[in-house]
Amino acid sequence: MFKTLRSQGFKSEHLLQWSISIDIIEQYAIYLIANDTKFDEISFYNCSSSWFDSHCQYTFDSNILIESFGNFIVSSFSNRKQYHEKKMNIDVIMELNVYH
Repeated sequence: MFKTLRSQGFKSEHLLQWSISIDIIEQYAIYLIANDTKFDEISFYNCSSSWFDSHCQYTFDSNILIESFGNFIVSSFSNRKQYHEKKMNIDVIMELNVYH
């Protein structure tokens, strides 16, 4: 519940390391700013590793250990960047071979 998180000093940034919906994190950030007690009792699921969304109903079809959804996103973008860098290197090598 939001009230419990606030009383324990959790900031919205801390929740990024958990496997919870980004919408919940956004709602909690707004709750902290507005300090509106009508949202004290909002509860949510903190999903197990690799499961996510509001009721932990989705998972990734992967054998990779995922510590948190935030880490998965960072890792995915990092892998994508590495893929594009490798692809660009291959394209350059192929062009050099054509003109050689």
